Amino acid sequence: MDEKRFGLGTVLYVFSQDLSRVLLLKLNEHKRVKFGADWGNVGGKINLGETSLENCIRESGEEIGVRFEPRDLRLLYVKEIPNFFNKVHAVQFVYGAALDEQTPIILGKELESYRWFDLSKLPERTLDTQEDFYYALSQLRNSFKASANL
Repeated sequence: MDEKRFGLGTVLYVFSQDLSRVLLLKLNEHKRVKFGADWGNVGGKINLGETSLENCIRESGEEIGVRFEPRDLRLLYVKEIPNFFNKVHAVQFVYGAALDEQTPIILGKELESYRWFDLSKLPERTLDTQEDFYYALSQLRNSFKASANL
């Protein structure tokens, strides 16, 4: 039996600038089988010595070819999953960002394609639930409102 581990990671929800659509990444076949999902967000494991923000910037560069500036990313919440895929006690730092849909996307090797989805028309078999998407969106909207009031 595999020993359970502890892991830190990030998830980045990339929304369109008007916050009406979300960028989702189609996983390659190996990842689809491993995770039981077809679509996911930018994200990954945090390396030793790397902050969650640094990880988010690195992962977005590797997975979609976009290197966000720290000021463009908002930490939305932290999510703890004690039994992530029956293998890992995971803690995820969940970030959000807005991106122009015309920005060129250059996919990393673990991905097959990408697509902007209306939140009301999310595909089936996503890593995150529909509630996760809407919660991330509400937190990002709140973050933008708070920044505008400063």
